Amino acid sequence: MPTKGLVPNVVTYTAVISGLSKEGRSGEALRLYNQMIEAGVIPDAAAYSALSFLAGQLELQRSSSQ
Repeated sequence: MPTKGLVPNVVTYTAVISGLSKEGRSGEALRLYNQMIEAGVIPDAAAYSALSFLAGQLELQRSSSQ
């Protein structure tokens, strides 16, 4: 996003993290969350909700691969 001249905020990050998680792209969602934290963006309640869903997806992926 920054390469396109956009400065993402917590709403932008949360929307993309949520969408990636719902599409089963949990690894990308987790990397984006890490980028959000590195950029100094503080998660809000909606972001934590998306992260909770992401954690569930990661657990499903982990348990299905065993």
